[in-house]
Amino acid sequence: MRVSGCIRVFLGIFITLALIGAGAYAVSRHYIEKYGAIPEKPVFPEEQGVAFSPTQTRAPNPPPEEGAAAGDAAKPAATPKPTPAKSAPAGDLAYVTWPEGLLVRSSASLSGDQIGGIEYKREVYLLETSGDQAWQKIKVANGDLEGWVKGGNLELSQGN
Repeated sequence: MRVSGCIRVFLGIFITLALIGAGAYAVSRHYIEKYGAIPEKPVFPEEQGVAFSPTQTRAPNPPPEEGAAAGDAAKPAATPKPTPAKSAPAGDLAYVTWPEGLLVRSSASLSGDQIGGIEYKREVYLLETSGDQAWQKIKVANGDLEGWVKGGNLELSQGN
């Protein structure tokens, strides 16, 4: 049986388009699988085998500003709860200047256990500095966290 010339042309064009479409589908699937997945989080050598469990990560709520709105004046002021007075550590008041915050370690080395973290602009007391100036021992202001952070990431407050 002979197929007319017009049908042959149509059939050839259809097969060509089907092959091009299948090839485009295969190439697009390859690139979607290769670049569409979220990459794994990198693990750096100093983080391997050490679980991060911060004990102090947030600053306390700031006190209300003195120039509060007129609607706030009608509300009765909350009576503050008496808290036991904590003595300030013997150290200079400083704050964190590293935008991502800092890891606090138990000793002045990368192999020291991670005992917590402190966020950017958090006030701390600078207790001591290692002999090589690479590490600084801190205590978080209004908190219990005390440990070592990498040197050069704190700035002394203006009052010091």
